[in-house]
Amino acid sequence: MNDDSKKRRSFSIQRKLLVYLLIISLIPLLVMGLFSIYMSSKPLQQVAMTPLKNHVLSISSHIRQELYNVREDALYASRLPDLSRFVEYYDESSQSEQIRLLQDVVNDFQELITKRKKYHYISYINSHGHEVVRLNYSSGDPANVVLGEQLQNKSDKVFFKKTEELDFGEVYVSTVTLNEENGILDTPYTRVLYIATPVENIMRDKKGIIVIALRAEVLFKPVREWKMQEYPNAVSFITNQVGFYLAHSDSTKEWGTRQDLEMEWSLINDYPTEVSNPLLHDSEMTIIDVPQTDEIFVKIMSYPEFMNNKSFWVIVSSVPRSVVYARVNRFKQVLLGILLITALCTFCFAMMLSRQFTRPIKNLRNGASIISNGDLSHRIEVVSNDEIGDLTRDFNSMTAQLEELYQNLEQKVKERTERLQKALEDLRTKDKLLDESDRLKLDFLTNLSSELRTPLTSVTNYIALLSSEVYGNLADKQKDALKKAQRNLYHTFKWLDGIIRISSLSALKPDQIGALNCDTFNLVDIIISVLKTLQYALDEQRISVTFANFSETHPYLIVADKEKVDEIMASILNAIIHHNLCKNSSLTLTCKERIENKIQQYGLDAVVEFPDSVEDMDVDDFYRALKEPFIHSHSYFNITNLSTNVARGLVTLLGGEVIIKRISGSHTVTVTVYFKKGERA
Repeated sequence: MNDDSKKRRSFSIQRKLLVYLLIISLIPLLVMGLFSIYMSSKPLQQVAMTPLKNHVLSISSHIRQELYNVREDALYASRLPDLSRFVEYYDESSQSEQIRLLQDVVNDFQELITKRKKYHYISYINSHGHEVVRLNYSSGDPANVVLGEQLQNKSDKVFFKKTEELDFGEVYVSTVTLNEENGILDTPYTRVLYIATPVENIMRDKKGIIVIALRAEVLFKPVREWKMQEYPNAVSFITNQVGFYLAHSDSTKEWGTRQDLEMEWSLINDYPTEVSNPLLHDSEMTIIDVPQTDEIFVKIMSYPEFMNNKSFWVIVSSVPRSVVYARVNRFKQVLLGILLITALCTFCFAMMLSRQFTRPIKNLRNGASIISNGDLSHRIEVVSNDEIGDLTRDFNSMTAQLEELYQNLEQKVKERTERLQKALEDLRTKDKLLDESDRLKLDFLTNLSSELRTPLTSVTNYIALLSSEVYGNLADKQKDALKKAQRNLYHTFKWLDGIIRISSLSALKPDQIGALNCDTFNLVDIIISVLKTLQYALDEQRISVTFANFSETHPYLIVADKEKVDEIMASILNAIIHHNLCKNSSLTLTCKERIENKIQQYGLDAVVEFPDSVEDMDVDDFYRALKEPFIHSHSYFNITNLSTNVARGLVTLLGGEVIIKRISGSHTVTVTVYFKKGERA
């Protein structure tokens, strides 16, 4: 491979790496940034408009609440008990009584107007339009009761005519107008709204109206006094349904109704049609942003009349577009600048990173090419201390190991394969020899037992016939000799059975041991069953048996192969009972329990106590016959020794333990066997 080809490959890797880095970093960054700018513009604009929305909503809520309160006051005044008595009994009462009734109504009106402090006056007008009771109120002064000739006739007023047409409980709300008395406008000018409701007597006959003159400044005070913290220079105003200003943050533009002062200030004159038409005709809350003006408008409609929605007011707040969107534009500019700087930094970093990666990769690739051609002695130069450098060092280490393994592997594999095959062959041969040895031994013992049993059985039968005096009477010495012969034959049979049983146990495989049939049963039942089968021997040996700690309420449940446990108990008790030294001895059987290796176990404790006539040497022989495997002495303990070894082998298979003890100088030998505890069914 020539140098030009290598350079082209190196440049290609660098270029691809640069492109990949830009794709996974720069492009997602720009896309997400531009998308964030786009998606956040509208929410930010909505957030910027929120103060305007809240402002017009607050003004609308204030107006509605004030009108609702005045409406409730008017209804409350129309239902006053004192007013009802006045309407019902005034004409029929004496002069003093009329004065009292009138004074009661005045007191009620005075309490109401003094408490509210926002009404210009409150008046009761009879059905002919004459004011009967009227109280005027000026801020800071007590309520003024209007009497006599100062009372006016309001029958020609629009609010009187409209209210007379209403049913009891309905309320009329007038438009904003300038208050006048006796056809003359108040000075200074007082803008009011008339809220009126009918008054009835008990017979449901109309007896006039209650009218409250509400100062318009109470409703429109927020337009001038309430300022938005975010937009302190915002313009707010309220117009009627035809566009004349009722209230304006610029006080010079208020009172814009032709009927009152013939002023020309109106929404239609101040703004183009593209703005005035949506403001006066679109329902609900509307945001108006048209290019014909530099302002953004937020408006909401408010209906002052409770029974007629044809008359409405428009509440508007406006702010210059540049002010509203200043924060949004500033956010866009800052975010765009951050994106551009980040993109530039990302590109520079990608260039540097691609070059940084290219050099060690090129070096590693050239070294790998040399090694792949078979030169395992070549080592690649480590030119960086990052992961590529670690990879280079690992590559060199791997190459060295490959070189060493390549030199020694074939010979080692051959040697180890031969040794393994030889070991496996030896193991198979030995295993076969052991199996064959166990089989031959067991066959031999079985054949031996069979060959011996046949003649011995015949001898036993003939001895039984002789003992029964079938062939004639026998002397006492002859009978004793026959009994000894029978006993010896019995021991011989037992000896043969023990030899075969021990051989069969030693030939068991591990998988055969695991196939034991385990049950949960009571150890006491097994012991009693075995003793019943040995009762003849107990009687013949004159052995007394004592039971200790045998309880029906506390069964000694164990987990084991029941047949094996029965054989173990039979072997142990048979070894003890049939021994010559055990004549006239006592046997104490005790059920015990213990915890071994965190496992609870139950067992049998068999204590043999010999009479004083038995020598210590004989007791030692008996102990050795139980304790040691396959011994021989002058005493008759061959059967005892074999039975004990059979029991010991079976207990080992079941995971239990046989313990044989003798205290020096005593005439007692203790045999203890333990099994795993079971669970109550």
